[in-house]
Amino acid sequence: MNNRSLLNLGLLALVTILVLLVIVEPGKEPAVENQAITNLESAQINRIRIERSQASTLEFKRRDSRWWITSPLEIPANEYRMERLLGIVEARSQNNYPASGQSLELFGLQTPTVHLFLNDTAIAFGKTEPLNHLRYLQVGDTIHLMRDGAYYHLIGDYTTFISTRLLEPSIKLTALQLPGLTLELEQGRWHIEPKPKNYSADSVVALIDAWRHAHAIEVKAYSGDGRGEKISLTLSKQEETVKFEIIQAAPDLVLGRSDLGIEYHLSESTAETLLALKNIDPDNDSSIESE
Repeated sequence: MNNRSLLNLGLLALVTILVLLVIVEPGKEPAVENQAITNLESAQINRIRIERSQASTLEFKRRDSRWWITSPLEIPANEYRMERLLGIVEARSQNNYPASGQSLELFGLQTPTVHLFLNDTAIAFGKTEPLNHLRYLQVGDTIHLMRDGAYYHLIGDYTTFISTRLLEPSIKLTALQLPGLTLELEQGRWHIEPKPKNYSADSVVALIDAWRHAHAIEVKAYSGDGRGEKISLTLSKQEETVKFEIIQAAPDLVLGRSDLGIEYHLSESTAETLLALKNIDPDNDSSIESE
């Protein structure tokens, strides 16, 4: 083997050693990728607080395995949105490093736009890095880079966290007052005023069940003026009365809760099941002719 070959082999060995030194970086502990950003499990969490610099603070509590919004109003929470929110405890850090000695302002963490508190664990949300658009999060003394999906749930309007159900599933109705129609439950039977010429027990049950199981397409901030027609529902629980205002009847139905400052947007097909008894064929044997 001549000198030139030996020289080439020596250079190749040197390059290999240098590459390994760059990759391994002796003496430096590598960052742990894809680790969870907290040690929490979603089942352990029973309190959530979201502090937002550009919107109202939201607070949630878990009660009997269900989530409730407790501020800025008290109302059942949207379970789907809460599942997405709790998914952050399973989110994996794409990269992480100590916050000590870092200029937090560079990461948007000096004054975070969002602070998320899961029980007593605080997660601060900062800027996104420009290359992969991952968001900087700070948990304790660690800065994480994470995919950005959770952030947009956190900054959404508070109404998006409200359950789309008009009524709690466990409630029992004892009276329903619609424009031009009143139903009252007395001694186990529904009495209707004014009585339709033809109706059936099934149509009454269908109307009551439609209200018990109704879901809105979305919930928004109240936009009514209090002058729309009213709907009143009496619940068996402590004779509680729930009142809705018909803000819009068509093409989609919009029902307002002025007491809560919200409104429910329902599809046209859902509206048809909520505002009147189902039309009954007078020749149908199951119909009941009123006296």
